Amino acid sequence: MAGRGVSCLVTATGGTGVGWNGGDMGVAALISWLVTAFFGLYLLAVWLIEYDVTGEGAPASRLPTPVISGHVLFALTGSVFWVIHLLSHAGTQGWTAVGILAVIAALGLTMFTR
Repeated sequence: MAGRGVSCLVTATGGTGVGWNGGDMGVAALISWLVTAFFGLYLLAVWLIEYDVTGEGAPASRLPTPVISGHVLFALTGSVFWVIHLLSHAGTQGWTAVGILAVIAALGLTMFTR
């Protein structure tokens, strides 16, 4: 059962099981991605409440809407690519998700510094 990305694991009871290398880290990365996504949704809700567009006396936001929209859309796209990577074990989707993550970080840094 030797294959690319597959290793034989020995359990505490002496039995063997088959698992993928880095599978636990991939799931941990997905969990951290989801945690930061929920934190980002919280910040988006705060931003929407504070800078209510429908109110006439609301102060103008310093954050451009395209930057916020792009950040959210890239985050969703990157997480989809990461899930595809975890399910298919294909390196291309994983590296694509990492590249998208760099764009997400750049947009997040742009929003943070404004």
